[in-house]
Amino acid sequence: MAHGSIEWVEIPAKDLQASPQFYEAVFGWKINRESGWEEYPMFMDAADKLGGGFVRSEKPAAEGGVILYITVDEIDAMLPTIEKHGGTRAKGKTLVAESVGWWASFRDPAGNVIGLYQKVPRA
Repeated sequence: MAHGSIEWVEIPAKDLQASPQFYEAVFGWKINRESGWEEYPMFMDAADKLGGGFVRSEKPAAEGGVILYITVDEIDAMLPTIEKHGGTRAKGKTLVAESVGWWASFRDPAGNVIGLYQKVPRA
């Protein structure tokens, strides 16, 4: 592992059952509930690149703080899926730059603002 690489992410969750289920259903994250760690469900993203855990908190991540962005194939297809599973839109699809792609954001069921990123298709 390289010095300075991001190793782990914690996502605040009011409900340690509902939040992991949301990310598993919407993004295909693998949820791990180890014996002895019932109060700290862990996840690995769909690409097996980044993992983390859900930490019990009545407060979502601070508004205007660090935002986690999740890469998706199509933002327009993901926003209704997010809403179907209890999330809400925060910011609709917005162009970053023609050569870069688009972004949007949503609030997860715990109220955290999470970003979405859609890359420009490669020709």
